[in-house]
Amino acid sequence: MTLTTQFTAMMSLALLGTAVAAVIDVYHQSLRPQKSAHRYITDSLIFVINGVLVYYVIFQINGGSLRFYFVLAFLLGISTYFALIQSWFWRLLTTILNILSIVFRTIERIIYYVIVWPIKWLFVVMLGFVTFWLNVLWRLLVGILRLVQVIVSPFVPRIVKMYLHFFWKYCDNRLKTVWSLIRIHKKKRRRQSYVQEKEVDGER
Repeated sequence: MTLTTQFTAMMSLALLGTAVAAVIDVYHQSLRPQKSAHRYITDSLIFVINGVLVYYVIFQINGGSLRFYFVLAFLLGISTYFALIQSWFWRLLTTILNILSIVFRTIERIIYYVIVWPIKWLFVVMLGFVTFWLNVLWRLLVGILRLVQVIVSPFVPRIVKMYLHFFWKYCDNRLKTVWSLIRIHKKKRRRQSYVQEKEVDGER
């Protein structure tokens, strides 16, 4: 190996040591599981991935031949990270994560107000429209049936009237129950929409 090649190899391994130290630091401080069984698995994966990466770089530089100054350069990169770069790296990482959080939150609000909110209120309006016309048709049907009852009542036997009366009361009670459930559902949806809007406004 020429002197230039050796210098390039040492710089590459020093940068690799810095990158490996940063990955391990982020893993230990933010991503490491709490359970010991999971921790053993993830620790092993991190160790294997870093080992394969280091061997790949050494193989590309020197055909996989490990030399003593390669180890020194790699350890120098790790020491440089923990001594000089760690605090700056975490500040940069925190800034990037905060920016990404703001971007994702903004996208979430845009999607909510542009897509979710109009669809939700369109559904509420359509449900109210259908409920209104069903109520109108029901009242019209009730009026027609009462008119028919007045007309045919003198010609219907008393026992038939009694059974029809019970049947009518049963249907009327069932329909009133359905209407009350629909009203409760509409009130619940309005309350949920109001709470969601307040939560979205509170996150601004």
